[in-house]
Amino acid sequence: MAPVGLAKFTIFEAEYALYLADAAGTGAIGKVFLGGSPDRISLEGSYGESLFQYQGSSQEEVRHISERHAIEIVNPIAVQLRPAMVPRLGSIGDSFNRRYILVIVWRSRNPGDRNAWFKRSYYGVTAQPVKLDGTAAQQSHGQKGGPVMHQVLHLSAQHVTEISGSGTIPSLEPVHSGEVRYVDADGTMKLYDYAGDEADGEFTAVDPVLLDGRATLDFGEDGVDVTIGGTLALRATGDGVLVNDALDGQTFADAVPRLEFWCNGVRRGSLTQAGLIAALGFSDADAPADSTALRFKDNEGRLLFTLGAQMFAPAFSDALP
Repeated sequence: MAPVGLAKFTIFEAEYALYLADAAGTGAIGKVFLGGSPDRISLEGSYGESLFQYQGSSQEEVRHISERHAIEIVNPIAVQLRPAMVPRLGSIGDSFNRRYILVIVWRSRNPGDRNAWFKRSYYGVTAQPVKLDGTAAQQSHGQKGGPVMHQVLHLSAQHVTEISGSGTIPSLEPVHSGEVRYVDADGTMKLYDYAGDEADGEFTAVDPVLLDGRATLDFGEDGVDVTIGGTLALRATGDGVLVNDALDGQTFADAVPRLEFWCNGVRRGSLTQAGLIAALGFSDADAPADSTALRFKDNEGRLLFTLGAQMFAPAFSDALP
């Protein structure tokens, strides 16, 4: 019986883009190269695991606590975005502690798959020095050829965002993702996913059942209320953000229960049940385009505040009702 609903993704025909990133490895600040059709691509991922045993539980539970990805590209056909337009990788991997974002898009060429495609955006990417691998002279059609040099690029990443679809092939711009995590004395649980770009984004509950008794993001026509354990912890309207207290210069708050807001694998802020918001900074200026920020809008599409490198809102008040 022929398989149904399967797409044959030809990853060896992938297109890809490598971007210089900020210090956190999550925000693109310029393209390094574009390329496609390498001899080989290998994508491998793994999760770090730990054993947890919650109070009152009769057994241990294995939880994923981190992720790691390894990418190998052999003989990439790449063009560096430099005046010289050198068609090789050049200095990729030659600098310590340089961060990148890698985007890979590939698609099926099977007409029955309706142009199915797959896209990955890797964040926190670092590169090893480019490997040059030579082989002896080759024999082809009775003719002796010269030695063959293979160029191999090894990359590692801390976080990946994956999307797929069919029809129009997506661009090589990074896809941004985030999540809202609930933290209490028993551990951490993801309650919401976030997907978007510099201009827009949307929160989606992982499972509405998980929200009960924990926390909710209630988006209305006039604003958004964030409730933790039945207590209003933050209210945002077109006039600004209302909380009870703010912690400037860090994204961590140690009180539980709390919510943590993550984007592209980086925590951008925390909110406690008592109404304390922790962020790297607070500004009442207009929110800039920021691909590393979570964007909170009401149901009418009006931007209320963003939470990224800083928290931007029209105003801040410590007078929750």
